[in-house]
Amino acid sequence: MTTGDATRMRLAELLEEKGITKYRLSCDSAVSPTTLKNILNGKSKNSLSSTVTLLCAGLGVTLREFYDSSLFDDLSMADEDAIARDRV
Repeated sequence: MTTGDATRMRLAELLEEKGITKYRLSCDSAVSPTTLKNILNGKSKNSLSSTVTLLCAGLGVTLREFYDSSLFDDLSMADEDAIARDRV
């Protein structure tokens, strides 16, 4: 699994868990609906850490809470390095 796949799956998981629509998250996070749609549909392979940070704010979770998921357990070493950079 890639970081992009895990990010997409985690976003979908949190949207469902919190009962938030994609439109509401877009408004609350200042991430354009198109960008959010591209992330969730897998068209955006690598989400910028700044975008993930904005989405976390819109979801009301920290970066630590976002990445604290088993979805990120099976990433390749290169993907783990990318996550480490995102956490900084």
